[in-house]
Amino acid sequence: MKKTSIIAVGLLALTLGGCRETAEDVVNPNTILDGTMTYTMQFERIWQGVSDRYCMWDQESFDWDSIYNVYKPRFEALDAQEGSANIETLKEYYTDIFSRFHDYHMAIFISDPRGYKHFFISPSDNQLAKKGEEGLLTAEQMDELNFYSELSDIDNVEQALTKGGYLKNDSDYDVVKTDDNQLSALYANINGVAYLRTTSASVSVMLDNTDVANLYLRFIKHAKSADCKGVIIDTRFNTGGAVNEFQFLVAPFYAHDIRVGYNREKMGLGRYDYSQRKPMTITKNDDPSQYMKSYRMTVEQTVETVNNNIATLRSTTTKD
Repeated sequence: MKKTSIIAVGLLALTLGGCRETAEDVVNPNTILDGTMTYTMQFERIWQGVSDRYCMWDQESFDWDSIYNVYKPRFEALDAQEGSANIETLKEYYTDIFSRFHDYHMAIFISDPRGYKHFFISPSDNQLAKKGEEGLLTAEQMDELNFYSELSDIDNVEQALTKGGYLKNDSDYDVVKTDDNQLSALYANINGVAYLRTTSASVSVMLDNTDVANLYLRFIKHAKSADCKGVIIDTRFNTGGAVNEFQFLVAPFYAHDIRVGYNREKMGLGRYDYSQRKPMTITKNDDPSQYMKSYRMTVEQTVETVNNNIATLRSTTTKD
């Protein structure tokens, strides 16, 4: 009997706590009130949106309400100033606010409502940088983190594999990149080992791109062939995707269904309004092309169900 070793490099950047809009009262922090947004209004929308939508409050030890009390006067002071606030001041405030969170999957994009500038905040990057400054990470560990960040560019991966002598012939590998650079993937036959590198774990995007889907099928065909010496699925520093999309990558390699964890959803406006934890199961599937079709149907059915739930809750939820 042929044995194939599977090495999953890195972890999928997937948030295990799904978050679902449940009522009209749920504040979307991405909503911008054109022409009327102040720094205080923006802060309040972000604060309320996180309060309603964040899915890991039971893992946090800080007081979110105290953050509101401390920072609202600061943003009011910015509103009292003439012109646009210093972008570095805004970044300092929001960096401090979100540095407390333990969800390393979180990323915050803030736009200046007056100055048309913007900045990006990553709590995980900030905490790692702080550890480096405090000497809690060695120079080697910092170099390794920088290396991982470079993996987000598929060209760097291709160059590294070529330089290492792993990509010897054009027929041994294939690279696909979407026009908007939202998704890129590389398949390679490395000395008999089936290697797949993808910068995203979003199956919905993969299914919508014929070239990426064909590349994936080529990878699966090689991985399940008799002469395959091993399998590497490289998802390091990927941009994320829904929890159940992990099945798309690994289902063809399982001979039976297997439970891999549990998932829960945010069900209401309360910070601790979570559903019961539900088992996450990878379902055996020998035919990836058929799985693509069934997955698309599942996605469409899920969207329809969620939309129906939102409509029902909107009709029964009233503001305090």
